[in-house]
Amino acid sequence: MSSIKRLISSLVHAVVIVSLIGLSLPHGLSWGEAGHYYNHILVKGKLQRFNDNTRVIYYSLDRLDNLPGWDYTQWNFLKDQVVADAFSDWEQALHGQVNFRYTTDPRLTDIAVHWRTGFDNEAILGMERPNTIAGTYLANADIEITLSRQGKPLSREELKAVALHEIGHALGMNGHSPYPGDIMYPSVQAKVNRLSSRDVQTMRMIYNNKPHITNPPGIHLAAFRAALDSFSKGYAAYRAKQYDKAYQLLSTASKLYPQEMGYQYMTGLAAMAGKQYPQARPYFEKVAATPNDNQANAQYYLAELMIQQAQAALQKGQKAQALKSYQQCATLLTTLMNNPKASSEVKKSAKARKDEVAAKMGQMV
Repeated sequence: MSSIKRLISSLVHAVVIVSLIGLSLPHGLSWGEAGHYYNHILVKGKLQRFNDNTRVIYYSLDRLDNLPGWDYTQWNFLKDQVVADAFSDWEQALHGQVNFRYTTDPRLTDIAVHWRTGFDNEAILGMERPNTIAGTYLANADIEITLSRQGKPLSREELKAVALHEIGHALGMNGHSPYPGDIMYPSVQAKVNRLSSRDVQTMRMIYNNKPHITNPPGIHLAAFRAALDSFSKGYAAYRAKQYDKAYQLLSTASKLYPQEMGYQYMTGLAAMAGKQYPQARPYFEKVAATPNDNQANAQYYLAELMIQQAQAALQKGQKAQALKSYQQCATLLTTLMNNPKASSEVKKSAKARKDEVAAKMGQMV
């Protein structure tokens, strides 16, 4: 049931400071060669970026008021402006294909910028972590930038270079440029604090190619994260056998993210485990009618609900309604037995159930 597992993974990108003195190009490359470095930014040949429907990406900025001897108000304004300028530069590079907006709401934040006073490795000035779900979906990204190195504040130029570099990673550059004159070179150089033509061309290629890892289409990133949070809590409640609580949380996740069949399936299971049979049925019906990993199991549970419905109708003396439910159940079980994705165990159980239903219908004729 990989579709309902929450596996958060992060690929960390770091940038360090270096002098241009003594730099040499990788073998086979020369200064000014090539118009892009697209092949250097893929992860095992895969492209990871925000999807085409994500026209607005929200970013947030931490406040940092605990640096001794600094003018906090002035510095907060300075760093915020520098980072805003960096986002603006990338937005212009993409011709507005992606737009950035500042937010103070953590629920809306797609890229969170966090400030540090340094890393254990003093050569590191920034890091970026894209958070993905099961290695398939992009949820958000975190950026960490140090404001000082060896006790001295970074210059405006250095801060701008680090911000541009880490934002580049967050937007999809999961590798580095092999050219020292580019902002996405692994090391920040004080004299390189603006996007090069190669940086721009590479980013445009990223957003003109289909991604392998991206945020789910058809749902806003904030809604996706809220759904994921509700699902995670609901799944934990389900495992703790707190079925009413699980159903409430999982149904919220299903409403926020109706395209995810794993959420619908787990909501049906929680309702059924809590003996809320009428509430469970529409979730199983949706999953049973849609090709997905849980379709066969949903068909089986839906058949069980139909049997329960038939039995309840018989107890009320509603023989015609009971017969109708049994007939629908038999048809569904036949479909399940012919489902190529159903396991042999599920098919065996479906056949046994179908034989039972056939016997009951025979008794009613």
